Amino acid sequence: MIEIRHTTTFLAALLAVALPLYAGGPLQGRVEAAIAAEKSLSGASVAVCAITSEGEMIASVNENTAMVPASNLKLVSTGLALDRLGGDYRFGTTLGYSGPVRGGVLEGDLYIIGGADPTLGSSDTIASPLKQVFGAWKKMLDDAGIQSIEGRIIGDGRFIDGPREEQSWLWEDIGTYYGTGMSGLGFAENTLTFRVSPGATVGDSLKITQRFPMSPWLSIDYDCSTGLKSTGDQLYLFTTDFATDAVLRGTFALDKPTKDVLCSNKYPELTCAMEFSNFLKDNNIPNEGPGYVAGKTARLWTPGEGFRSFEPAGEMTLLGSTLSPALRKIARKTNYESNNFCAETLLRILGKEKTGNADYVSSRKAASRALLALGLGESSTHSVSLVDGSGLSRKNCVTASFFCRFLAAMMASPAYPDFFASIPALGSSKAVPADVASRVHRKTGSMNGVYCLSGYYTAEDGEVMVFSILINNSPVSTYSTRLAAERLLAAIVL
Repeated sequence: MIEIRHTTTFLAALLAVALPLYAGGPLQGRVEAAIAAEKSLSGASVAVCAITSEGEMIASVNENTAMVPASNLKLVSTGLALDRLGGDYRFGTTLGYSGPVRGGVLEGDLYIIGGADPTLGSSDTIASPLKQVFGAWKKMLDDAGIQSIEGRIIGDGRFIDGPREEQSWLWEDIGTYYGTGMSGLGFAENTLTFRVSPGATVGDSLKITQRFPMSPWLSIDYDCSTGLKSTGDQLYLFTTDFATDAVLRGTFALDKPTKDVLCSNKYPELTCAMEFSNFLKDNNIPNEGPGYVAGKTARLWTPGEGFRSFEPAGEMTLLGSTLSPALRKIARKTNYESNNFCAETLLRILGKEKTGNADYVSSRKAASRALLALGLGESSTHSVSLVDGSGLSRKNCVTASFFCRFLAAMMASPAYPDFFASIPALGSSKAVPADVASRVHRKTGSMNGVYCLSGYYTAEDGEVMVFSILINNSPVSTYSTRLAAERLLAAIVL
């Protein structure tokens, strides 16, 4: 964890110049009155902070209270990545091979060497179409005169160290699309897709078919059924990278239309290798099928025979690389979609690039140093505990004051135009008029009992205000908490 506590020990940072302890004036009164008016939040913890772009405090309530930030933490992971790596940074995926090439035959294995590209195989519009990527890889083989492969197609994820997920994530989360871990060679955002339809009556089996990408090595037990009307999608895939067994549990409402349910894929390296192996076979380049390397695990897979271990190549001949979209586009995808997979990738690539390791300990250390480089400094009156990059862990704790200081510091960064462009406008709101909402750029964050809202407000005269609203332990629904947060925002910007 990155922590600043009430000591001189420094692990993460805030602006060196302390904010005033009290913010007076009409805005302060409006904020206090707005909080008092939110009777539904009487049992909740509420923190509000608003400062000018120069760092002057203009409203503050519990601004130094550490709160669970949920996806507001993506502001930090995207901001630090853009500031330290630059908007033009790209992830690479490289093809290499072991063994000699004789008479057009590769007498060895072909490796897809991952560089943690979070868009490889993704259906997102910023990603290169998979056929285009596979076509570029095949051209590398053509240019090298490789017409057939005696060995395997190996998905190599050794680029990233440590476990896929942060260990404090909930088990029910890590089987979902929003709880999928990142890897050295990701594929299709490390998800599996299932087309799900309800049965005819409550308690009936669901109609489930797996869609792209396939995972024939995975044995899935469908311990799920049709649920009561209006109960929605309550399906969770319980899975692990320690075994090839999984179970899909829960219910899918009787009145819910057919939809695609995305779940976590624990074998993205193997999935990528299998899809490219099939692509090559379809294009008359025979090979012996897929295998993968992830950490200390190296396995080959054969239909009907299962897995067997092998010793991966140490030295390889490299053929070339394909590149991801620019980091500025990935940061925008991260904040607009609140994409956890991309956010974790950004934190851990920061660790890889700045410390040489991408495990969580090294990545948090890199984030701490990046906060220093951003111009943030030690403070004994504020705290931040950064555990992951997405905000999925409930062990993350951040103060509203920290968010304001961080956002103000980002305004002085050369990366600020890209960072600001990655933060969506407020859009439709019952509390904030459309003409004002269009000048509010904010990142939201929510989980059970938590709703957070932090970002920038640009006044008509061009002056910028930085704000953060953090609500924890809310006793009402997420929808009601969101409306309350937007009413608090209205007290700040109107």
